[in-house]
Amino acid sequence: MSEPTLIRGRHLPGLDGIRGLAVASVVMHHLSHRFFQGGYVGVDLFFVLSGFLITSLLAEEQRVTGAISLSAFYIRRIKRLFPALAGALVLTGLVIVIMGHWHPTIHAGTDLASTRRNMFAALFYFENWMSQSLQNPVTHMWSLSVEEQFYIAWPFIFICLSQRAPQIRFRWTAGLASVGLLLFPLSTMFADRPSTYGSTFSRGGQLLAGATLALALQSPRVRNILAGRLRWAAPPALLIFLAITQSAQTGGLVRWPPLWMFQVGFIAVTLSAMVLIATNVLAPESVVARIFRHPVLVRLGLISYGLYVYHWIVVYYLTVESTGLPWFVVDTLRIIVSLSVAAVSYRCVEMPLRRMQYSGWRRFAGPVGLTAVIATILVATTPRFGAPYDGPTPTTPMVAGSLPDRLVTTGSLDAVTDVHSLLIVGDVAMRRISLPLTAAFADQTDIRVVNAASSPWGVTATSGVPFTPEEQRTNINLTAFGAAIMRADLVIMSSTVGDFVTVRSDPRRYERALTRLVGLIVAQPQHPGVVLVLAPPVTIAGQRSDQQSTVQVNAIMRSLAKRWPQQVLALEPTVISRGATLAPIFGPPNNAPNAPTSQWVRWRAPDGLAICQPAAVRQAAAVLRLVEGKSRFDVATNYWRGAWTRSKVFLGPTRCISDHP
Repeated sequence: MSEPTLIRGRHLPGLDGIRGLAVASVVMHHLSHRFFQGGYVGVDLFFVLSGFLITSLLAEEQRVTGAISLSAFYIRRIKRLFPALAGALVLTGLVIVIMGHWHPTIHAGTDLASTRRNMFAALFYFENWMSQSLQNPVTHMWSLSVEEQFYIAWPFIFICLSQRAPQIRFRWTAGLASVGLLLFPLSTMFADRPSTYGSTFSRGGQLLAGATLALALQSPRVRNILAGRLRWAAPPALLIFLAITQSAQTGGLVRWPPLWMFQVGFIAVTLSAMVLIATNVLAPESVVARIFRHPVLVRLGLISYGLYVYHWIVVYYLTVESTGLPWFVVDTLRIIVSLSVAAVSYRCVEMPLRRMQYSGWRRFAGPVGLTAVIATILVATTPRFGAPYDGPTPTTPMVAGSLPDRLVTTGSLDAVTDVHSLLIVGDVAMRRISLPLTAAFADQTDIRVVNAASSPWGVTATSGVPFTPEEQRTNINLTAFGAAIMRADLVIMSSTVGDFVTVRSDPRRYERALTRLVGLIVAQPQHPGVVLVLAPPVTIAGQRSDQQSTVQVNAIMRSLAKRWPQQVLALEPTVISRGATLAPIFGPPNNAPNAPTSQWVRWRAPDGLAICQPAAVRQAAAVLRLVEGKSRFDVATNYWRGAWTRSKVFLGPTRCISDHP
């Protein structure tokens, strides 16, 4: 008679409670709740638990029946995972079409080609290998891709390992898990941390950690040893997990964890997850296990898969910008809608399809469902259907205007007397500003302009650009400069969204990096000046934390203008927002402060990152006013209507739609 199984044929409410805690952490993180800044580690709980459950089922199936049915395994996985995924993708397509006809929000109806690629990547489980630099409606499905790739490969590897003794199988699994987990700290020295964050290999280490625990618990001797000790180990493990959810802050738009998470954080969360899982299996009467059996956590755990799949779509489209409601009302609505959709999906879609016997005509349900999802994606991401909104066009030309009469600044450029060479440095916002700037100097033979603005540029290495030896030594990105810095009389620089990650996690490090960078510039033999173009603290992608980071970056830049008062000038963002330091999403056209609301234009591009043409021209005009006073420069009469106004660089990367308030 075989010994009882731990998982197979049993329902353990405590494991549902772990799922409930994991999904609650992720949802609160995506709402930018200040008590769950590091709530993304809920995904780590999912990974370890998934590896544990799948391996336990495989091991116990083999022990009870003497073999593993791969066909039955994959059918169970498809029935468990595909219905909610298909429903989420269909829902996303419907929202894109509906919002495109009704109200083109900051996200809907924009960059449909990229959205199509990501939706297909989510459908076929390779979303984690797509670029995660900017958010999209299915960004969160990268974790589902990692799990599915694991489900495809692991049963074959497990069967091969099963040919060996249990001890050998355990050692191989533990060894593979260790290699995967070590990729996290190694990425801080030799690799790109953002790519490691969603890598199948590093995250596979967490899944294999769960598999290692499952194999260890197959031994009665190990279970007896652990059962008594887990009562004492579980409380610290739970505290470690909760502490990390409070402290491991990421950005709103660029969501890479801080450096210490890669060094020790992800491994600590993985080990804590293993302890919590083992506690709920072996010590169900312990205090921690009883916490996880709380009805609220258990019910959340039952709908956790659907809640995870659907909630981000709700968060992505239900925003302050699209509703005009206060943020706390919007967050409440997001939670209610997400829970409601997940509950309906669980009872009306997931469970019925999971229990259905696919015989007769029902055997065609899968292919028909897949075809329907593909058709929905294709239709929804076709511009004719997905972005047909055509609101009124502003009557005032977007780039008409003149140089501003008065600028609000901190510091000065008194030490800069004669400008003959300009260096433009910055990220995607400065890249758009740089085109009208360089166009203004097209006819100026005595001024040399070097445009080094680049979308991935950042002061610190956390902006996602490849590491260089210089960055590793100084934490400053000098790749955009080259020899131009040695010949520049004036450097125009903007803050970067990529740097917001560093500002949140380590503001002193960012201040040191930016101070060193500005210090290197002003110390050049020609004593160049530096213009720091401050950014208006607009809420990016609905994330309040980005607004706070912009305020911090601007404060640091103002401090540098005071430190070098003769060479560094901080240009306030009032040129965009007409006297306000908090720029609205919409505003009157350039040079028309009294324009009716019907003529207002969007300052922030629909991607939530790049600034629109009116704001770009205003900032460029302000910089031109500064240069005009330090050189023989004069704006050409045809500047405001030059050919550059029709350039794809200036009009892209995303169009500024005329969705007036």
